[in-house]
Amino acid sequence: MPSSTRLAEYLLPDRDPTWTDVAMAVLAVVWLPVQLLQTTPPLLWIAVGFASVWVALGPLARTDAGARLDGWFTRIGVAGRVVVIAAVGVAIWTAVTVVEASRGLVFGVSVGVFAAIPPFVCLHVLVAGRPQRWRTE
Repeated sequence: MPSSTRLAEYLLPDRDPTWTDVAMAVLAVVWLPVQLLQTTPPLLWIAVGFASVWVALGPLARTDAGARLDGWFTRIGVAGRVVVIAAVGVAIWTAVTVVEASRGLVFGVSVGVFAAIPPFVCLHVLVAGRPQRWRTE
C-alpha cells in the first residue's frame, strides 16, 4: 500500500481499501442522521466509540493478536460472521434490556462507531488509492 506519511501507515490497515469499505462508509453516513434525529447521546460516549474504531482498525489490527483475529474472522466465512454479529447484537440488547445498562452509553458508543467509519475510509482511500475489488483476498 503506497503511503504518504508514517502517521497514516500507523493508523491505517496494512491492505488496500475495498468497495465494501466504501459501501459501509456510505451506510454509516445514511444511518447517522436518522439516529441523531431521535436523540442526542452524551458526547463522551460518542468519543469513546469513535476512538475505539480508530484504534481497533489501525494500530490494534497491526498486532499479532489483531492478525489472528482477522484470520479467524476470515476463516469462519460469511455465515460465521453473521452469527458473530448477531451474537453481539443480542449481547447489546441484553445489556440494555435485562441488565439495564445506560441507553445513553450504548447509543453514544454506537453513534461514535458509525461516525468513525466514513472519515476512516476516506483517509484510507486518499492514502492507498482507489479500491480495486469488493473484498480482501
